[in-house]
Amino acid sequence: MYACMEPVRSERVNAGGGFIHQIKWDGVRGIALVESGNVRVFSKSGRECTVQYPEMAALSRQMDTVQAVVDGEIVAFAEGKPSFYHVLKRSRSHGGSNASACPVHYIAFDLLELNGNDLRKLPLEERQSLLRIHFTVSPAAALADDFTDGETLLALMKKENMEGIVSKRLGSAYIAGKNHRDWFKTKIARKMLCAVTGLRLNNGQPASLELAVYRDGELTPVGRAGSGLNQEALRLLMDYAEKESTGLRGDVMRVLPRLTCWVRFAEWTADGTMRHPVLLGFSDRPAEEATGEEISV
Repeated sequence: MYACMEPVRSERVNAGGGFIHQIKWDGVRGIALVESGNVRVFSKSGRECTVQYPEMAALSRQMDTVQAVVDGEIVAFAEGKPSFYHVLKRSRSHGGSNASACPVHYIAFDLLELNGNDLRKLPLEERQSLLRIHFTVSPAAALADDFTDGETLLALMKKENMEGIVSKRLGSAYIAGKNHRDWFKTKIARKMLCAVTGLRLNNGQPASLELAVYRDGELTPVGRAGSGLNQEALRLLMDYAEKESTGLRGDVMRVLPRLTCWVRFAEWTADGTMRHPVLLGFSDRPAEEATGEEISV
């Protein structure tokens, strides 16, 4: 299966008439092979994941072609917003066991192959045009919308607590990986209230906090943060940990989840942890309020 073209991170929006801009959905990448009424789904790494997403079988009825390879994002929604946690939960399910409780939707944005013809060298707008011709929108699958004003779209995404935008150069070919200067992602930093569940030690000295949030009523680890902590704060945390400790496991001093803190982070990793977390400060809010709700900053 084809390797995905991946957007390169950019701190600012690529402006001007040479780009289109799309919503960056907080989901997982999905390459769909539609062939003779069957649909197979592959992850960004090339692993087949058809069994996890039985809803994707409907894509065969939405493509009026014998064969096609479609690129898009698999998204799950919670309270009307894309939820990486829920789509990650689906990606780890067996046989689509969570399909009824947590359905996924497919946002198609590129067409890589059509009836055996490789389209990757065609300009972006030609591939999109062919996708629009042969794709029928349904409640389970839709086409990505294009916007001409990236700055306005990014501002709207921040207001809606969304992940960010992807800017794509008109006329660009589909190039696997990040060895290009044609697709860019501009992400919105976010913050989240976390419960402190442990203090990771390095040679007996405090180094970072183990963090978690309550999801579906269970305390779920979301990573660790050391950035933003100075030595004085770490010493005070060590005193706190010794009073609230539930035991030492390896190099982590576990504590009762009573202390909360605000953490800024860039995005979620594939294993459900925060990428580039930075401690912003401690909070007097109870741990039960650390529900995984994200706020754009």
